[in-house]
Amino acid sequence: MHFDIAHTVIIVVALVVTKLFMSVTGLVSEEERKQVSWKMILAYFVVVLFVNAVWEH
Repeated sequence: MHFDIAHTVIIVVALVVTKLFMSVTGLVSEEERKQVSWKMILAYFVVVLFVNAVWEH
């Protein structure tokens, strides 16, 4: 059970870092931050896919 909690925490941290990185670097405009952005959805998908591929079960 503690591995599931750790996995969830790592995913959340990775998604927050991704959002901050994309905002700071200007990859996402101000309007895209307020609406659903395909760039953000794709970035989140890639991050979650990577974490799940690296995470050993």
